[in-house]
Amino acid sequence: MTTRAEIIGSGPGTATIRILSNEIRTPIEAFQIQRNQMPDAYLAPTGGWQTSPDQWIALSPDDVSAAGDGFTFNIGPTIVDPIVTALTRSTFRLCLRGGGKTASLALTTAALAPLLSSGAKARATTQPVEPTLQPPPKLAPTPEIPTITPPERIVPPVVPSVRRLPARLIAAIIALVVLAAAWLYRDDIMTMFNGSEIQPGGGNLSLREELKQVMATNPTAEALVQKADSMAAEGKGEGALYLYRQAIDKGSMGAALALGKFYDPTEPANSNSTTTSAETASFWYAKAANVNIAEAQRRLGLLQVRNGPGSATFDMGVENLKKASDQGDSAATNMLEELGQ
Repeated sequence: MTTRAEIIGSGPGTATIRILSNEIRTPIEAFQIQRNQMPDAYLAPTGGWQTSPDQWIALSPDDVSAAGDGFTFNIGPTIVDPIVTALTRSTFRLCLRGGGKTASLALTTAALAPLLSSGAKARATTQPVEPTLQPPPKLAPTPEIPTITPPERIVPPVVPSVRRLPARLIAAIIALVVLAAAWLYRDDIMTMFNGSEIQPGGGNLSLREELKQVMATNPTAEALVQKADSMAAEGKGEGALYLYRQAIDKGSMGAALALGKFYDPTEPANSNSTTTSAETASFWYAKAANVNIAEAQRRLGLLQVRNGPGSATFDMGVENLKKASDQGDSAATNMLEELGQ
């Protein structure tokens, strides 16, 4: 069996370190976390990165629990927060000490249980932290719809004196003037028949211009979500994505739920999508689940349990399903019954 260690987020400022090995035996007396950034490479027991390698964090026998083919122990904000700060630019190693022996192994983060700093829950209702797990793609510039240049105005010909022209020539000149006027004022004529005004260029706006018009009104979070839902229904995925992010910045966790659905690989509407990602969907679901949105708790739980019992996130997924079920989510209750929970 390959020896490995992973850190599994369990909430703002809390996590579990899980060691999978049949070679390392308890009791474990202390552990140490290193990063690949010098000179401050060692995590101190009081938090913060230090240069000295003599930074060991003590463990009592009660702190360590057996778990399948290995064991686990929990860590709190003092350890989690410095790791979250360095997460995007560092790799980590876990050193274990016990019985006069030491062991060193790579420490990775669980994909479907991201780490959150201790302040993440407080910020969820003000200004969300940008995702560190495969951030959603930025909006690409949308090609502008070319403006249709109106035809040049036809200048009616000067009508010579009627007294000197034959009747047929006069009739031809009048017909030409009528045709020219009909061409110049065709929009007004169509308005009279259709009862509606025809917009220049067909009334179409580029996606970029449409988004500019929406943001120019300084919309509320609710208005942004409503417009994003409308764009998603119209197939304007990039526009909907942009507006959901703007709504999240204004504190809408309903928008975080919608954004999670946008990336959820289990969502039927995404069957042909090339942008689905379970990790990114879990990130946005977790933000909405933290403010007790039952649907977000259920959807996050479904992603976490889909690899079955024994997977790193299965127990956490069951817990999220139970939270949703406690709020009356029948789909979550049915899934728990299928899992025998």
